[in-house]
Amino acid sequence: MATERDDIVDLTPTVTLAKLYEGQGLLDKAAAVYRKLVVLEPNRTELDEALMGIERRLEGQRRQPGKAGKKTALYRLRQWQGAISGRKRCLDQGHEKKTRILVIHGQNLDMPGQRDTPTSNDVALEQTDKDIKDAAEAGGVRVDIFQSNREGELVQKICEA
Repeated sequence: MATERDDIVDLTPTVTLAKLYEGQGLLDKAAAVYRKLVVLEPNRTELDEALMGIERRLEGQRRQPGKAGKKTALYRLRQWQGAISGRKRCLDQGHEKKTRILVIHGQNLDMPGQRDTPTSNDVALEQTDKDIKDAAEAGGVRVDIFQSNREGELVQKICEA
């Protein structure tokens, strides 16, 4: 597969070819041709001068990217700005609002209504609830524990969460 550099190698380097490349804005190719000419004809000072002029123009282009380069840079900066803003919002909300966990003890078909003493499979849930609350508070998380045999109350509590 031929590359741009291979194309230059195949052509005989001439001042005319270098000027054609330069006229078309292909400064890299023009510089490559002039470099070959300088090696082939080291006594021709006009070749050195032409090469230096093109290299100055290339350097100027590299320091001042074109519109495409500016758009790419601007796009990347806006992406960073969005990411930073999102992270800042998360950090700010962390101080305003604690994370909340809702623990729902579901239906116990043997006991209609709310349970006076929350149990599950004949096991009192008081210690389990206390362990959950202690662990959550240690992590800075708020816990709400709720039980009901009424489906509507369960759904409402979930919607409020």
